[in-house]
Amino acid sequence: MKVLFVAGAGRSGTTVLDMLLGGLPGFHSAGEIRQIWARGFMANERCSCGSAFADCDFWSTVAERAFGGVEAAPAARLRQIQRRIDHVWDIPLVRRTRPPGAFGRDLAEYREGLVALYGAAGQVADGIVVDSSKAASHAFILAGVPEIEVRVLHLVRDARAVAHSWTRVRDRPEAPGARMPRMGAPGTAAEWWSVNLSAEWLGRAGFPYARVRYEDLVRRPEEAVDDALARIGWRFVGGLPAASLGAVPEGARHLVSGNPVRFEPGPVVLRPDVEWEDRADRWRTIAVTSLTWPLLLRYGYALRAGGVERPRKG
Repeated sequence: MKVLFVAGAGRSGTTVLDMLLGGLPGFHSAGEIRQIWARGFMANERCSCGSAFADCDFWSTVAERAFGGVEAAPAARLRQIQRRIDHVWDIPLVRRTRPPGAFGRDLAEYREGLVALYGAAGQVADGIVVDSSKAASHAFILAGVPEIEVRVLHLVRDARAVAHSWTRVRDRPEAPGARMPRMGAPGTAAEWWSVNLSAEWLGRAGFPYARVRYEDLVRRPEEAVDDALARIGWRFVGGLPAASLGAVPEGARHLVSGNPVRFEPGPVVLRPDVEWEDRADRWRTIAVTSLTWPLLLRYGYALRAGGVERPRKG
């Protein structure tokens, strides 16, 4: 089966890209499948269709085909294994032909669960599953499964905008009473570095890979998506059906985790988020710039606030 994996740092717009792609013929938005064991099977949080995970038409059918039902899924066991093997520092071991000892046994068992889950999701979706799990470690785990073909879109966003987004207080609609986590400038910079560099590693490892900037995506979505898909080997005959981009009927989206924007009804409405240019804390912006400037320049961002230089393709 085919998986389009969206990689990138948190608060970079990966959920929006996932939903945009989900409107295209043959693509199905699934959200952050990496979170499905804890937030879906175990916590029964709401799917973006509005139903609890166990009651969602899409995910309950997937669970039935994969494991014999939501309750029958070995979610607790797979989540336990995931916590041991799915981190950026585990990538070298994951990539080995024969990972050693207990790690290798855990990895093999975890991949068996993924084969069942993604295989069922592909059958029910009847198309390419868009997985915006973001973490490259998860993509490398998937890549070791012969039954799964992974292609990667790496979404990058200005680190200063990401840092400002991490300061916002936002509720998690899927879990009443819960809020999205927040992060300070040093943590944001470290996460932005590690996630983006590990995403680049996917391209160097031989995955079909394309890098897209959030700022280009929200200003020219049809051009950005069409170009990115072409670079990973998927081109629509006659051009991208732009009218379908993000146009999924209400209740038809089934993103299991991600940004709260996934609960907004109707077609995806792109709103360039440039609030950080005027409202971000000045010292936070300076700190993040000083910690991330080499990669900012590499991705085509100017170091002055609000500056976006020439577009760069990856």
